[in-house]
Amino acid sequence: MKFWGTGPFGTMLPILGRTMMLKARQGKPTPITGLGRLALMAVVLLVGMVGSAQDTPVPNQPTLLLEDLAVDHVFEVDLKLDLKGELRLNTPKGMEKLPTEAKGHHHYSERLLTLGETPHSTGPSRVARYYDKAQATVIAAGEKTERSLRDTRRIFLIQRAREELLTFSPEGPLTRSEQELTTDQFDTLAVSGLLPGSKQKPGDPWKIPNATVQLLCHFEGLIEHDLKGTMEKLTAEKAHFRVMGKASGIDQGAQVKAVVEATGIFDFPSKTITELIWKQTEERDAGPVNPSGTLSSTLTVNRKRTKTPATLSDKVIEELPPEKDEIPPHLFAIEHKDSKGRYELVHGRNWQIVAETADHMVLRLLDRGDFIAQCVVTPWDKAPKGKHMAPEDFRAAMNKTPGWRQEKELLADEIPGTEGRYIYRIAAQGKMDASEVVQHFYLVAATTGEQVVVTFTMTPRLVEKLGARDLNLIGGLLVPAMAP
Repeated sequence: MKFWGTGPFGTMLPILGRTMMLKARQGKPTPITGLGRLALMAVVLLVGMVGSAQDTPVPNQPTLLLEDLAVDHVFEVDLKLDLKGELRLNTPKGMEKLPTEAKGHHHYSERLLTLGETPHSTGPSRVARYYDKAQATVIAAGEKTERSLRDTRRIFLIQRAREELLTFSPEGPLTRSEQELTTDQFDTLAVSGLLPGSKQKPGDPWKIPNATVQLLCHFEGLIEHDLKGTMEKLTAEKAHFRVMGKASGIDQGAQVKAVVEATGIFDFPSKTITELIWKQTEERDAGPVNPSGTLSSTLTVNRKRTKTPATLSDKVIEELPPEKDEIPPHLFAIEHKDSKGRYELVHGRNWQIVAETADHMVLRLLDRGDFIAQCVVTPWDKAPKGKHMAPEDFRAAMNKTPGWRQEKELLADEIPGTEGRYIYRIAAQGKMDASEVVQHFYLVAATTGEQVVVTFTMTPRLVEKLGARDLNLIGGLLVPAMAP
């Protein structure tokens, strides 16, 4: 209901005020009974209405654009993605262009648990999210893959720690596709930052905060941007706004240049961005884990406030890991199972799978975008039950690695294994083709005879930076994989 200071309540205020002031001057008490009580209630109601009237949008007048965020607020979000473009691969035959397209659909509820210091630019610092749906279809070079969440991976916690966004499920480790569906999705928690948080008139521009641009463009680091917002249309209940500009940043060790054109609707009664269409075209340089490419995506976001669902009830929240406690490392792990059941690997998210064939899997370790080392996991010939390859045979086999010429052996030892596993390690320095490298070779064998060879390759100056992360990965290797 709108109130413009007219009508019966509008004319009652001055009359009632004068009457009460006159009685006070005459020294007579003013009993609040009967009609007087009703009149006073009308005054209280009127004052409240006047206060709300001040927030009611007035055409061509400055209007406050700011989302209302508070602990325990719950949003229902529907997110759709439509992506098309091409990836470019350097091959022995030259540059190969691979047509790529993807469609995704997420539907979830999220409950704000902690706001933090900058909730309107970086999003709340802690949120519980429950996915009713999270699925995507990706077609690259004619090959189609489907991705979705397991029923046992529906509830997630999203926490912002320093400059990192931590997304994990308290129910256990994720598969790579589950991690990409949830951690790599459009950050709807940051859309509040598209509003200026101040009063604006139609046509007045405002700059989008750096933190908001970095999160919505999905950069690990922001280089520069000129994104600005403008209110285009104002009605009694909605403000229509537009965001346009260019941004460049770093994602997984590669530079990305993006052009953004977005439109949104801010709903005044609920103080919420209820609709957002985010169009982004980007040119990506080749990086340690991804090829170069040109991609255009359209994200359609629909949000609304809702009551707390049973999936995010107080009881559910109480069972989540407390914010003050350190998050168990295994909740940030990625599960990978060989398609033939020859091994199973649980590894940290910094290890990115870049290739997988029937014969091997290749991972690369990134540390804040810097390429540290490459790892190749190769299932080996099976040994007789209770046996494994002898150290001298393992050494001879590694020396036959194509392109490898060993110059110096740095270390050779047996590492205590768990669950009956046999682990033998050789560290050596030499040349891979023309490059100076250090390689760590691991033989991992089970009592049943299954064997897997894992090779880590890095430049000599990065050995120290690798640290014990090769051993940590070996610790997460199970040979053979557990039965379903």
